[in-house]
Amino acid sequence: MQNSTAGKPGESPVRDGFVQRFFGVLTSPRASFENIAAHPTWLAPLLVILVVSLISFYFIGDIIIQGGLEQSGQLEQMSADDVANALKYGKWFAIVTMLVSIPLTYVVIAGILLFVGNVIMGGESSFKAMLAVSAWAGIVTVIAAVINVPFIMQKGVFQSATSLVFLADDPKSLMYFFFSQIDLFTIWTTILYGIGLAAANAWESSKGITVTLGLWVFYLVVMLGIKAITA
Repeated sequence: MQNSTAGKPGESPVRDGFVQRFFGVLTSPRASFENIAAHPTWLAPLLVILVVSLISFYFIGDIIIQGGLEQSGQLEQMSADDVANALKYGKWFAIVTMLVSIPLTYVVIAGILLFVGNVIMGGESSFKAMLAVSAWAGIVTVIAAVINVPFIMQKGVFQSATSLVFLADDPKSLMYFFFSQIDLFTIWTTILYGIGLAAANAWESSKGITVTLGLWVFYLVVMLGIKAITA
């Protein structure tokens, strides 16, 4: 990863355009996040993420809903008409949920990054900068959709093509959840959060990446604990 060469956030004189930021986050993230932190924007990437998520759901929504019913054990007890109704009304419920939950997710991530960066690590970033970092790091969703949507449609199962979920057989098992979380795009996005956090606070990139990978591991341990208790 590159180290900062542009000084503190705010010293970058020109704001990069959308296309430059889109490809910059993917190919030269440190320089791009320095520019993003200096000139925070979040609406455009968030809209792209929303649109891509909705288009993806259009193609694989039935697979997602049916997979959820199967994993919960409800599918076996449902008639064909019940399944058809669940798919029909479940789609609209899922779309409304996505419109709320996706932006909220990035707001929460921004808040966590701000709290950890400023309160725990002594940084001096702003919520607007962290929201911009969160949204632009999420642009990896576009690449993930290009790869995963055709894979899911072909396989007929809601699984990521770049995770280790193939190592587990039972979708209801703890190991299935664990391996599903070990995903190339999840790790890539987590690293981008770290680079963005570092760029916004003029830290070494390695420091920010260590922080966000640590947060991801903490989240994974907590979720595994919850699933183990409720299993």
